[in-house]
Amino acid sequence: MSSGPGDAWRIGEVAAASGVPATTLRYYDRLGLLRPGRGADGRRRYPADTVGRLHLIRLCQALGCSLDEVAVVLGPAGAGERAAMARRKLADAEARIRELQAVAAALRHLAECRHAPGSERECGEAVRAAMTAATTTESDPI
Repeated sequence: MSSGPGDAWRIGEVAAASGVPATTLRYYDRLGLLRPGRGADGRRRYPADTVGRLHLIRLCQALGCSLDEVAVVLGPAGAGERAAMARRKLADAEARIRELQAVAAALRHLAECRHAPGSERECGEAVRAAMTAATTTESDPI
């Protein structure tokens, strides 16, 4: 495997080093997420920072970004476009957190419920109230 800081890596080397299949690397090439050059033999040659770039792509995906959104993060878009996308993703994440807090509140009630048998209605109302309280928030300007 190439080892110098300016060395170009072959596709198999990048795949082995990153754990990303060569087919995915080619797909990312077509999307413009990676920027391989071409060697004298016409084969792809990836810059030494490609494995780090792939880690960033995976991180963005773990944060819920689509590949189009990853392209915004990695691309030449201005800071404003990246910030707007990040604000949208943050709002989505905060909404999911509120939903999970509602689920946790309902499960907490069910785990600790001491309602007497035959009081399912009371228990159901308590669960609904816990879920409503967990999801009711003011609009947070971002």
